[in-house]
Amino acid sequence: MDIIIYSDAGNAQKDKLEKEIYHVCNIMPVMVFDFKSFFNVIKSRLYGQYIVVFLIKSAEELEFLYSNKQKLFSSQYILILPNEDKQLIKKGLLLYPRYLAFACHGFKDMSAVLNKMIWNNTLKEKKLENLTIQTINNN
Repeated sequence: MDIIIYSDAGNAQKDKLEKEIYHVCNIMPVMVFDFKSFFNVIKSRLYGQYIVVFLIKSAEELEFLYSNKQKLFSSQYILILPNEDKQLIKKGLLLYPRYLAFACHGFKDMSAVLNKMIWNNTLKEKKLENLTIQTINNN
């Protein structure tokens, strides 16, 4: 399972987020700093094999992400907004994230949700593996 973090290279919160994810999930996330690289990274991954964390710094970043939402390929993702601005929240919710968090509140709750998402994906993979083995054995 990969965790992919999108963050602007100048976002001061990115290192703190990376450390929190590694501490809680024991997974070193893949960091990408521009949308072109981000979309290339998710195209190269299989569905269900990654979770994305968007660390949004500005309304412009969020607007760009929203205008390219079809490129997310049904990705599972967490959206972290810089603050609780109502317009940002409204636009962020239109992306249908699994979880919406705010950088101004830290990353503890987000990390717990991320850990649960990883656990659920692991269970789904095991069920699929068992189903495949049963199908092979029945044939």
